[in-house]
Amino acid sequence: MTHPATFDETTITQLLVDTGDDVEFVRELVDTFIADAPALLEELRAPAGADLEAQRRAAHSLASNASTLGALELSRLARAVEHQARDGVAPSAAALDVVAAALTSAVASIEALDVWK
Repeated sequence: MTHPATFDETTITQLLVDTGDDVEFVRELVDTFIADAPALLEELRAPAGADLEAQRRAAHSLASNASTLGALELSRLARAVEHQARDGVAPSAAALDVVAAALTSAVASIEALDVWK
C-alpha cells in the first residue's frame, strides 16, 4: 500500500520561480498561512450545532492555502472536512485532531526548507 505524500517542497520552489525568485513575497504568503491557519482550525472546532456553512468555508480556505504551499496531507484532510460539512455532517473531534497534527507537521516542513536560509 502506498501512502500519499504529506508535503511537496517543489511547490514552494515553483512559487519562487513563478514570482521571479521573490523570496520575501513567498515568505509573506507562508507567514500569512501560519498566522491564519489556527483561526481557521478554531472555526472548524465550533461547538455542535454550529454553522456548517462557516465550517465548510473555513475548511475550504485551509485546504486551498495548504495546497498552494505544498502541504498535501493537510489539504487532503481539510478537503475531506469541507466535503463532510457540505453534506451536512459536522467534523468529529478526532478528525479535527488529525487536521491539527497535519497543520503542525506542514508548518514544520515549510519552516525547514533551505530556501529560507
